[in-house]
Amino acid sequence: QGVKTVAKAVKDFEKIAQANEKRIIIAGVNLIQRGDRIFTHCHSSTVVNILKGAKKKKIEVMQTETRPLFQGHKTANELVAAGIKDTLAVDSAGASLLSQRGRDKIDKIILGCDGIATDGGCVNKIGSYGLALAAKENNVPVYIATQALKINEDVRKIQEIKIEERADKEVWLNAPAGLNIENPAFDRVPAKLITGYITEFGILKPSGLIKKILQHYKWLV
Repeated sequence: QGVKTVAKAVKDFEKIAQANEKRIIIAGVNLIQRGDRIFTHCHSSTVVNILKGAKKKKIEVMQTETRPLFQGHKTANELVAAGIKDTLAVDSAGASLLSQRGRDKIDKIILGCDGIATDGGCVNKIGSYGLALAAKENNVPVYIATQALKINEDVRKIQEIKIEERADKEVWLNAPAGLNIENPAFDRVPAKLITGYITEFGILKPSGLIKKILQHYKWLV
């Protein structure tokens, strides 16, 4: 009986997640304006699906290669295959590209998400914090595309989330002996740098996220 109960719970959760994904894509596509130049980072299937859905709006995408594992290549492959104008940039060019003006100005950043704290901050691929800072400096709105289900109800402040440190060999296979290598997998992006979350409930401010979750997912928090 216990196994059947767990199996049903898993199946029900999958149904919720699939329905939520469709709503997130619709909200993201509605957010994008015709001709928008959008910047993204790493690879998020949700973000890619939003961008594919907005193809008819003649968007242009710029994205990072996302070292050291180059997840940005996967994003580029999918966007180009979908017929979306895409430009791949080295990671270190991100802040500079976000500072462009005129016809080269980035209109929005849309990022994925690996976890959300109850203070409205999120965790995403390393490099996200620096891009969000550069965006803030240059008045480029930052949106996080994610299911609200990714909330971590035990984490009140984003700083409490421990960041995974990946293997040195991902960065330099034959590094000289005695060299220390920093290879964090994720970044903490504070709520103050996030314009809004693209969620199954529509576009929400970080400050309104937890309230919405409490209303709809009482079993979660």
